[in-house]
Amino acid sequence: MTTLATGIARWTLGLCAGILMPSEMAISAPLVPTAALPSRPASNLASTAALCAAVFPSSIRQGALYSYGHQLRSEQAKAWVVPFGASAIDVAVASDGTVWFCQPTLVSLTAFDPQTETFTLNNPGFVPPQGVEKDAHGILWLGLATGNFGGKLGEFDPSTLTHTHHPLPYPNSLPVHPMVTPTGTVWVLDVSHNRVSEFDPGTDTWLQSVVLPTPGSLPTSMAKDPATGALYVTCYEVDKIAKLAPGQPPTEIATYWGNPFGGVWANGLLYYALFSHPWLLSYDPSTGVTKTYAFAPAWEPAGSVLALPDGRIAVGTRNGWGNVYFFNPTTKKFRKYQFPSSIQGDITSPMTVGPGGNLWLIKTTLTESKLVRLKIP
Repeated sequence: MTTLATGIARWTLGLCAGILMPSEMAISAPLVPTAALPSRPASNLASTAALCAAVFPSSIRQGALYSYGHQLRSEQAKAWVVPFGASAIDVAVASDGTVWFCQPTLVSLTAFDPQTETFTLNNPGFVPPQGVEKDAHGILWLGLATGNFGGKLGEFDPSTLTHTHHPLPYPNSLPVHPMVTPTGTVWVLDVSHNRVSEFDPGTDTWLQSVVLPTPGSLPTSMAKDPATGALYVTCYEVDKIAKLAPGQPPTEIATYWGNPFGGVWANGLLYYALFSHPWLLSYDPSTGVTKTYAFAPAWEPAGSVLALPDGRIAVGTRNGWGNVYFFNPTTKKFRKYQFPSSIQGDITSPMTVGPGGNLWLIKTTLTESKLVRLKIP
């Protein structure tokens, strides 16, 4: 198949899904053995018609594509160009309001003071940080994948600027994007080794390290069900959700073709997005049903997903758009917020909520990155 034909097939499927499909669709996605899960089509063009037909089952419920858009006012959104000539990824806000984000090419966990509007480089032990998340005690956890002292989970105390490194329990590890659970343990992804590992800061021990069922699945995000303790992992390359339930072997949940990522837990559901389509999906473990919500035209896919404290889900978009859509789980509607022309760029890194109800995120273009503060509407 030519590159052009492949592109046409992807666009056709996206058009079918993003424009023609109502905003809510329910499918049944029970846990099934790995061998029985559907695989990605070998020919996108040949399977486009079948895939488009598959998104119109009798269980579709009508709904608007999204509600309506808002142009953000200057006082609602403010941006600062990230200095030092390097891109930025991920963001976390410390207890004192300092905003921290990763600059891997500078080997820096960089700090931004919103009061003085100044940036400060901080080297986490000669290792490029790949992901940062704050725990309930104000500690920042880092994925330290490569470089000197790589292959470790980083523990950083912003109050003392001290670093502690925790080697993973297997050789040649490449940990990225840690996630702090409601119980205080820290999970970390290893894309190259197709596994996830759990660390207990209280006992300074690794509790488990699990290889995901499908080889080469490319795990991209994690979310934990606090009621059952089950961990859900989006498997980008194989279009599956891996489920790690306590005391049970890993299982997998089929999802749509389109590269799942951005998993978060809210309202008793797993929410995640598809990198190839403008869809937000929710999975209900009590029923095994996945619902799909289209929020934008096919050419504006998701880049980041965040669960807000009030239960809404924020979705940042890319492909040159960089808008934020807020999904209301009660009304099943989206509200779109468009940034001023002075604040352009894709939203592809995890977002976070800081003090005062502010949403912090990174917007990136080919030439620069901007740290953005948005007052949550």
